[in-house]
Amino acid sequence: MDKTKGYSSPLRRIVYGLLICSEITAIYGFGGDWSISQYVNFILGLLVVVLVLSRKESFSFVPLGITILTIDLAIIEMITAGHMIPANSILIFLVYCVYWYFVTPDSVGDYIKTYKHLAVLLVGYAYIQYFVYLSSGYQFPKIIPGIPINGTFLEQDLGNQVSDRFSSLFSEASYLARFVVPLIILELFKKERINWLFLLFLIIPMIIAVSGTGVIALLTVAIFWVFEKIKNKSRAKYGFIIVTVLFGLLLFSYLKNTEIGALFVQRTAELSKDNVGDASVSLSGYIRIWYGFDIYSNYSLIDKFFGNQNPAVLASYVNNTLTSGFVDANQFFNGASRLLLFQGILGVFLFILFLRRIWQSSSQTGKAFILCFIVYMFDEAVYPGERMAAFLVVAYCLNKQTAERLRLL
Repeated sequence: MDKTKGYSSPLRRIVYGLLICSEITAIYGFGGDWSISQYVNFILGLLVVVLVLSRKESFSFVPLGITILTIDLAIIEMITAGHMIPANSILIFLVYCVYWYFVTPDSVGDYIKTYKHLAVLLVGYAYIQYFVYLSSGYQFPKIIPGIPINGTFLEQDLGNQVSDRFSSLFSEASYLARFVVPLIILELFKKERINWLFLLFLIIPMIIAVSGTGVIALLTVAIFWVFEKIKNKSRAKYGFIIVTVLFGLLLFSYLKNTEIGALFVQRTAELSKDNVGDASVSLSGYIRIWYGFDIYSNYSLIDKFFGNQNPAVLASYVNNTLTSGFVDANQFFNGASRLLLFQGILGVFLFILFLRRIWQSSSQTGKAFILCFIVYMFDEAVYPGERMAAFLVVAYCLNKQTAERLRLL
């Protein structure tokens, strides 16, 4: 049942637009550490709570698996961090309430339409940035002028990123790539004719932005799509798949000898911790993928099972890693390592059960969303919160019946 069907279409689109652009609004704020995105999620979350309580309904629209995960997160926060009120976990649950209240199997088609319209504008702006830079050396700004920057962002950091990695209005190129991947999935898994020009329109910015994770996610989707097509015994489709794979290999052979290919190779050197202490090599790749797991390997047995959210305890474990002195406990953790660090093996088990439940009821399109999310779990901070919700709410809504209605596989 669509709980928002009484809302006007413009109001619904405004809510969808705010959710879809949360990665952009996270850059801006009104002073302090909270971003516009956090204010929006908090206000909408309170609105959902008021509406549910006033109608004497339950919060069963939030999947049980997510509710259990959040309860586990809250208990560990209270025990290990000493918070009488698990504020962080409550805020995270409000985010889940917002996404699963406003995006439902009945309304997900409207959400996808709004997403596509915004994507055309944002990806189009990335092309403008790129071609203007090539022709004149001037790069159009990624920051919207006149809006104050969120306190957790440094404006100079946003402006001093590598000039040839274009990200539209997103703070990083990887965020632009993560933004377009869902639309690539939706286009590839259509039952109708695929719009290959629109696919190229979405894919090219991921390549010129040198988003390694985006390319891996794209390859994951492509491989899954090929396997799904192979299930159909049509010779014509076999031929089409072979031509598509050959084209992909030729494109890879060409790109590896270009400047873009060289940048991809350079970024792979950042993945090794053998470069710790070498000022000439960035540790960003190592921090994104391996850093959290190295810390977890030093956890006590009880912390490995239940997790620990106490910053002081986490810092003590950091001091026992090879990278202590070069990175600290406030550094980035990808989704998988954050899950292990904060909720331990028990949290991982609960998370797998939740994904398995969604997988079993999902269409092929929904399963592609889940696979992509798993890829991002090992490279980006997509757990917990709105980044996870943005991926999994669509996978959850695209069950077999909804996919059939939307003409998706």
